[in-house]
Amino acid sequence: MKNTRFSKIFRRFLISYMIILLLPLISGLISYRVFMETAEEHSIEKSNQALQESKDIVEQRMLSVERFGRQVAMNSELITLLNRNVSDNRTIVYSLRQLSNDISPFTQTNDFLENFYIYFKNSDIIVAPNNVYFRPEQFYSFNRFENVEYEDWKSLILQSQNRVIPSTDYVTDDIKTEVITFIQPLPLDSYPEPSGALVVPIEQNKMNAMLESIPEQFNGWSYILNQDEEILASTGIGERDIESLTSKIDEESTVQKLDDGTLMMTLTSEGRDWTYVAGVPEVYLESQAKPIKTVTWTVTGATIFIGIIICLLFAYRQSRPITALVQVIREQSDNEKVGKLHNEYDFLNSNISSIISKNSNLQEQIENQKPLLKETFCKQLLSGKLNRSKGSIHTVAEQAGISLSGERGYIAILKIQGYGEMVNQEIYEELTAARIIIRKESEELMSHLLMTDLHSDKLVYIFLGSRPPEESAENIQELFTALSERLYKNYRMTFKVGIGNFFSELTNISRSYDEAKQTVDYASLVENNGVYWHKDIDTESSIFYYPLDYEVRFLKALKDGEAEEAKRTLHDIFVENFEKRTLSPEMTAQLFHELKGTFLRASDQMILNRKENTNQSLDQLWNIETNDTADRIKHFLHQCIEEFCELVNERKKNATTSEVRIIKQFLHENYSDPNVTIYSIAEQVGRPEKYVSQLFHEQTNEYLSDYLENIRIEEAKHLLATTSKKIAEIADDVGYNSPHSFRRAFKRVAEVTPNQYRNTTNQ
Repeated sequence: MKNTRFSKIFRRFLISYMIILLLPLISGLISYRVFMETAEEHSIEKSNQALQESKDIVEQRMLSVERFGRQVAMNSELITLLNRNVSDNRTIVYSLRQLSNDISPFTQTNDFLENFYIYFKNSDIIVAPNNVYFRPEQFYSFNRFENVEYEDWKSLILQSQNRVIPSTDYVTDDIKTEVITFIQPLPLDSYPEPSGALVVPIEQNKMNAMLESIPEQFNGWSYILNQDEEILASTGIGERDIESLTSKIDEESTVQKLDDGTLMMTLTSEGRDWTYVAGVPEVYLESQAKPIKTVTWTVTGATIFIGIIICLLFAYRQSRPITALVQVIREQSDNEKVGKLHNEYDFLNSNISSIISKNSNLQEQIENQKPLLKETFCKQLLSGKLNRSKGSIHTVAEQAGISLSGERGYIAILKIQGYGEMVNQEIYEELTAARIIIRKESEELMSHLLMTDLHSDKLVYIFLGSRPPEESAENIQELFTALSERLYKNYRMTFKVGIGNFFSELTNISRSYDEAKQTVDYASLVENNGVYWHKDIDTESSIFYYPLDYEVRFLKALKDGEAEEAKRTLHDIFVENFEKRTLSPEMTAQLFHELKGTFLRASDQMILNRKENTNQSLDQLWNIETNDTADRIKHFLHQCIEEFCELVNERKKNATTSEVRIIKQFLHENYSDPNVTIYSIAEQVGRPEKYVSQLFHEQTNEYLSDYLENIRIEEAKHLLATTSKKIAEIADDVGYNSPHSFRRAFKRVAEVTPNQYRNTTNQ
């Protein structure tokens, strides 16, 4: 605290906190009435919010019922049945059954739709979910409105225009309940002469349940009136009290204070002209304000003493990092400029603005480097440095802004003619211009081409696609023929092209590239311009074939423990040297010597770590007889590759298994923390986030988020089965920010809701 105690920043923070400290003293002088008004306003806000939430829920559920009605009205089977007037109902049995099956799933989407049915006036039939009633009077005898005769019921449902009938006694299977009823004429807009009606009885206790938040939170009451001031739902208040309060509702004011001190709030539904009313009793308001008066004076005294200490600590805590930041920037800034600034904030503002500006310039420079990234990617792909796996190649391509159109194709090298071995600044500039022209013309002939420069007078083309080799070769031939005509006609430029053999996967692209280089070198010795294919030229057999690109691929595959990639590279080397060439014994011995050297370079680190398991194989490799057949030597090298890669992969597996165990332990210990993220997990392991996520999925075949979710749900199941905690408490205990997100996750994993699971385990 020594460095910041007397600084300007420290004093400013301290003064600010001391001013804040005065507020409790001022608040102690405020009268109880002010507290009462504050509590009243708070209660109004909360109760209004609770009433609004109840209103939104009811409106949403009723809107869902109305949408269901419109959806049913557009059902093709229903429209057909409404328009048919048949004396023999058996002719439409299939259509009725089909309609019944179509509407059955809706009972699961909204509990308001559990008991709906459709009445067809012309056919005198009722269709309910999974049931068809050819005798409506029989249906009505089990599902009827109390004291409403059958004929009156038919008139009621056929003469209603999208209305909701208020609370009515309703009998279902001799069980009496109260319902409000939604009725929609069918078809739509057919009132007053409908051909049928959709009837949705909604149990009133379900509507009442949506108003429970007011009684539960405020010990109050609430109810809903329709446009005719008829009661649709109520809780915490009787019918007589509602009738006496209805006349007191002021349409101009949403909040009223009744004679007994009760706060009454009203909201009106814009769509259906319903009135939502809620009341908060005065007793609740007083209970909210009374403790404030007692606590205020007690807290004020303690606040003065403790507040001074806290002000000092907070001022130090807040000023320390700013002071340190200013000091660091001062050391890196121009002292003359610093002296001209009025305070530390101006100083920070000036320097941070400069940093932001430099960062913007850096982003612009990175954007300008994208063509260079594309060039680098092409060169690395051709050299075989990216041939670890197809996935890594595509990842690097994405980072370079390149979309690979396929996995196979050809490599072609175009050599500009007419310059020979001449090298000077003027020739170099002319060749640069020529390459730019050729690139532009090539892209006009074929879009999405991958090209890169090779020396000053060559361009490399990478042709990727999914077409058969013959078709691709024909298209490439046509491209270079058209390009030759254009360049000669417009610029008097000529060229020769060497094309390697077809490669079937990206990991073999360097082989085709080497063949293209051989072919273009061969073409340089021929007088005629044009396109030359590697398959059409004679292969030189006086020297073995083991280019640097192949050695890099072979070395990388061994060090990475990729046995199949190493075997594939070795196979390509043997094909080039023993199938396409006829090597002398001396060249064969030199080739095997080079292969042994590559293998031993890859083995250096393994010798240091596992000497006892590696020396024997290396001795056998070193003493291999070059006069053995190529197949025997290849077989022995395969054995060496497998043994070496097995050791590499064993080391990798041990490392990854340990890391996965650490991740699992961390998740089991911290699942209750809702702030557990991939970043915190990666920090625990000491690895990048992307690596941790990919490693865990590869080792467990499960995503981190799913694993954490399963831990939380299993713990939640245990708490549901063994405790009486509320759902909200359990959600907080197992690491969810809200009960809603917990319920969704539980239903997704356990396929039942938390309440259903608790009821099942308690039976």
